[in-house]
Amino acid sequence: MLQALIGPISSLLEKAIPDSDLRRKLTHDIATMAEKNAHEQIKAQLEINNTEAKHNSLFVSGWRPAVGWTCCL
Repeated sequence: MLQALIGPISSLLEKAIPDSDLRRKLTHDIATMAEKNAHEQIKAQLEINNTEAKHNSLFVSGWRPAVGWTCCL
């Protein structure tokens, strides 16, 4: 979602900031912040998934097939 906002933000910066080098730097910083935020969200979800997978309750950890089990659909 944040990636979709970078284009409109860039055009607003173009109107507000006449210095092209500063404008490019700010656009890059915004894009970098968006990527860092997305990465942090994924890391947090992976930590939650790992903690839930270790839980003894089937309702928390979910169903895991036995080792060597395969499905024949």
